[in-house]
Amino acid sequence: MANRKYIRRNKTDKPKVQRRKYVKPDRGISQTQIYVNRDCDTAVEVQLWDQCYNIEETTYLNYNNNGDITEIPPEIGLLVNLTSLTLSNIFVGAIPPEIGNLTNLTYLNLGYNQLTGEIPSEIGNLINLEVLDLSHNQLTGEIPSVIGNLTNLIRLDLSWNQLTGEIPSEIGNLMSLTGLWLSWNQLTGEIPAGVWGLTNLENLDLEINELIGELPPEIGNLINLEKFSITENGIGGPIPPEIGNMVSLRWFYAEDMWMGGHRYITGDIPSSIGNLTNLERLLLGSNRLGCFEYDGTCITHCSETDACTGELPPEIGNLINLEELDLRGNLFLSGQIPETICNLDDADIELTWNSFCLPYPECPFEYDVNHQDWENPVVEWGPECPDFNEIACSKIQHADCPSGEVFGLYQDICQCYNPIVATERRS
Repeated sequence: MANRKYIRRNKTDKPKVQRRKYVKPDRGISQTQIYVNRDCDTAVEVQLWDQCYNIEETTYLNYNNNGDITEIPPEIGLLVNLTSLTLSNIFVGAIPPEIGNLTNLTYLNLGYNQLTGEIPSEIGNLINLEVLDLSHNQLTGEIPSVIGNLTNLIRLDLSWNQLTGEIPSEIGNLMSLTGLWLSWNQLTGEIPAGVWGLTNLENLDLEINELIGELPPEIGNLINLEKFSITENGIGGPIPPEIGNMVSLRWFYAEDMWMGGHRYITGDIPSSIGNLTNLERLLLGSNRLGCFEYDGTCITHCSETDACTGELPPEIGNLINLEELDLRGNLFLSGQIPETICNLDDADIELTWNSFCLPYPECPFEYDVNHQDWENPVVEWGPECPDFNEIACSKIQHADCPSGEVFGLYQDICQCYNPIVATERRS
């Protein structure tokens, strides 16, 4: 979208002498006339904030309220030829339904005010909108389903409000979207399936809500996505391997899921993560990676099933543009840290509070790997890594051993054995 220059008129711009004054439009704006400090000709003009705006010729309006607190008057709906409207600093009260009369708008920015109430359904009339920014207000209620009428939208920002309810499925109609910001609300339910079909998305920010469910394989459709955040929700389950299709990705934020209840990201970091060579930030801290089944506690560890390994894949070393890797506090990530982690020499690496075993890779830079025995916080380092065959034995289904015996690797065979006898023979 071409850059545009907008007229800005502060209240302090009023002339001291009470006289008719024509304000010459700024360069590049040829169809806006504003008259100040006189009675408006209501046949052709509308009075807003003590100024007269020509209904026919006013096409762009960028009004800064200069810190005064006022409401958006319903008369704004008379400026039917507006294509761009920005109101800022500081508007309060509700968004008037008359905003829906401005059907020529392509740009509507009411962000960073103190607007309250619900988003009016009349917003669905603005079918030519390319940018809608209502962020950083105090809007409540649900996102109206008529938002799906705005099929020309490129950017939709409703972040930093108090919106509730589910994300409407109609948002999947907005196929031209490159940016969708719904963070810092109180949205619930699952992410609608249609979101994963918005293949032009470059920014998808859903963090700090109350969303639930799992990431589906269809996330791999978002091949143009650069920034993705679901931090501090209740989204859990495994990371689908299709994430490896998202080759444009630079930021992947899915940390601190405990804020959303007892749903966490679990299982493995898929080896396909190594395809994401543009990745700069991978934040998966405070989840339960390394645990296959979690319900308040780890019911099944990855080391106890063939469904996952619980280990950090060596392909992590492909992410040579990584600046931040945060895997702290997953508790159940285990096994050896791959030597390839030393390829990430420009990254800030945080691996604390997991179950990685010794020895740790000796990289030419420092990384944080303290507290690998999370059940015993006094211990700084993890235990020695077990033999590979010992790990394999732990995953074999077997009948109960006789009393006093355990099942494991003994004399290079997976079998039941008496650990006391085994210890005596080794000594």
